[in-house]
Amino acid sequence: MRRVSINAATRLAGQGWSGNRIQGYLTGRGIGLRRGTIQGIVRTVTGRMKGERVIKGLGDFDELKPGHMVETRLGRPRRYRVFGNATYYDPISDQTFTRKVSFYTDERLAKAQYTDLFDTYITRMGASMQLELDDFEMRSVEHNQGWAYD
Repeated sequence: MRRVSINAATRLAGQGWSGNRIQGYLTGRGIGLRRGTIQGIVRTVTGRMKGERVIKGLGDFDELKPGHMVETRLGRPRRYRVFGNATYYDPISDQTFTRKVSFYTDERLAKAQYTDLFDTYITRMGASMQLELDDFEMRSVEHNQGWAYD
């Protein structure tokens, strides 16, 4: 039964249904599925990240607070991992493309400052890659669980 409910949730999320709408639909048919599971399915199907809506709602100069971040165990000994979409320009091929990127930092900053930090980081890296950074859109921030916020 669980596999059937997960398949149904995946199909409905693919049709653009929100997590709450899927929950109501399944519950109305006597099918139970955890809210967190449904939200995870919706994020996977739509390509969103946990906490992305919160980050998008922040102004450029709003400092990120603990409630804006996702608590997780990071693979590196750093406080934060910042996720986003970077748009690059390749002057050799005269093409623009977007990639999902992430970087680690120990600093808790405002949204625009993370963009500047990424710009500095990628400029150093891009010099060897012959690419120019056009834009960075921050999508989510993870905090290393158990580490203090600075």
